Amino acid sequence: MEEINLALQSENAELRKTNSELEGQVNHLKVRIDQLLRLLYGKKSEKLPAQDPDSFTGLLFAEEDIAVVEQTVESKSVAAHTRKVKKDPVSLRYEFPDHLRREEVVIEPSDIPEGAVKIGEEVSEKLEATKSELYVKRTIRPKYAKADRSGIVIANLPEAPVYRCMAGLSLLIRILVDKYVDHLPLNRQIERFARQGVKLKESTVCDWVSQLAKLLEALYNELISQVLSSWYIGADETTVKVLDPKISGKTHQGYLWVYLAHQEKLVLFDYDPSRKKEVVGNRLSSFRGYLQSDGYAGYEQFSTHEGITRVGCMAHARRKFDEALSNHRAPALHVLTMMQRLYRLEHLMRFYNITGEKKVQLRKRLAVPMLEEMFAWMNEQLGKVPPKSPIGNALRYALKRKAELMVYTTHGDLHIDNNHVENKIRPVAIGRKNYMFMGSHESAQRTAMLYSFFLSCKVNKIDPEEWLSDVLSRINSTKKSELQNLLPNRWSKSNASQN
Repeated sequence: MEEINLALQSENAELRKTNSELEGQVNHLKVRIDQLLRLLYGKKSEKLPAQDPDSFTGLLFAEEDIAVVEQTVESKSVAAHTRKVKKDPVSLRYEFPDHLRREEVVIEPSDIPEGAVKIGEEVSEKLEATKSELYVKRTIRPKYAKADRSGIVIANLPEAPVYRCMAGLSLLIRILVDKYVDHLPLNRQIERFARQGVKLKESTVCDWVSQLAKLLEALYNELISQVLSSWYIGADETTVKVLDPKISGKTHQGYLWVYLAHQEKLVLFDYDPSRKKEVVGNRLSSFRGYLQSDGYAGYEQFSTHEGITRVGCMAHARRKFDEALSNHRAPALHVLTMMQRLYRLEHLMRFYNITGEKKVQLRKRLAVPMLEEMFAWMNEQLGKVPPKSPIGNALRYALKRKAELMVYTTHGDLHIDNNHVENKIRPVAIGRKNYMFMGSHESAQRTAMLYSFFLSCKVNKIDPEEWLSDVLSRINSTKKSELQNLLPNRWSKSNASQN
C-alpha cells in the first residue's frame, strides 16, 4: 500500500510539473498571439493612458519638482528657339525630343585674337531637370579662325561631374534626391521620364548613380573620420534585403548600421552583410567617448572597452513594460508612470532651455532619486512575477542595465534615450517599402553613403539639392585637407555662392 502511495505521489508530482510546463507554454503563446495582434491591429503609440483608473497615486510629476526647475531659470525666451548648327560627337549619341524646352548658354573664348573670324559653332546638349520639367540645355561655343591661319580659338566646355554624360548636373541631382530622399526607385523615375518623351535605359541611369557615388567616396571617408572623432555617438542598426548573387532570385538580409555624432550633427550609415559584433567592433575601434545604444549584445563588448562609456536607452527599457501592459497591467503601469516623470523633467528643461551644469544639477536633484526609487521597486518585484513572462523580461532587461540607464544624469549633453538615432532610421523603413531590395552588396553600401549625406543635410536643416549641386561642382578641385568644409555640418549656402 505504501509503495502504491509513493508511486501515486511521484506520478502526481510529475503531472504537476508537466501541467506547470504546459501552463507556461500556453501563457507564452498567449503573449506571442497578443503581440502579433497588437502589431497587426493595435495602436503604434506607446503613450501612457491618460487618467487611467489603475494608475498608482503619488507618481505624477510633483508641483514642487516643477518649482525646482523654474527656480533655475532667470528669464524665459520664446523662442526658346531652334538653330541649325553642327553638334559635337557627344550630342549625336542621343537626340532629345523637339518638344522639350531649350535653354541656350553661349560661352565665348576668354581671349579672341585681333582679326579672328568666326567660322562656326560647337553645340553640346545636356538633359537637365527642374522639379516640374525636363529641358535641354544647349551650350554654344563660337569658333574663331585666327587671322594668321595658325589655328582655331574656342572656349572649353564647363567641367561635368560625369564624363561624356548626356545628363546635366541638375538632372543627376534630381535622380539622386528622388531616390534617396523621396524614396522613388530608379525604375519609377525612368517611367516618369518616358511619359515626358525621354526614354532612358535603366543600366544607363544606374551607371550615372554609380559614377556620382565614386566622386563622393573621399568625402564619405572624411565623414567617417569626423563621426569617429566625436565624443558622443548614438548607434543602432536595421535590416535591408539585398539580392544574393550566389542564389538566383533570392535575397540576403543585410544590415545598415547607423551612427549619429550628436555634437557634430553628422549621420553615418554603414552597410554590412552581417550583424556580428565584429562589425560594430571594427567600426568603433578608434572611438573614445560616450556610446549610446539599445541592449543588443553586439554593443556589450564596449562595456569593458577603455575610453568608452556606455549610455543606456530609456525608450527601449520603457518599450518592454509597454509590451507587458496587456498581461501584467498593474506593475507595468507603475514603472511606466515613474518613467513618465523622468521624461517630464527632460521636457521641462528643454522648454526652459536649461543646459550644461544647471541641467546636471537638476538631474541629480530630481532624476537620480526617481531612478533609484524605480530600480529598488523593480528589484522587489523581480521575485514576485513569472520569470519568463513579459513583465519578468522587462524587469530583468532594465535591472541588468541600471548603471547604463543612469549615465545620462552625469552630463548635460547626454540624452535620456536613443530616439534621435532611431529617427534617422525611419527614412530607411520608408525606402524599403518602395524599392523592396537592393541589387547588390555594392549597391547597399552606395545607398548607405548617400543616406549618410542626405540625412546629415536634414539634421543641419539645409536643402540637399543645393548642397549636392555645390559639392559636385567643387569636389574635384577641393584639397583633401579642406574636404571637411564640404560636409553638411560646415557647409553653408553663403559660402557656396562665393565659390
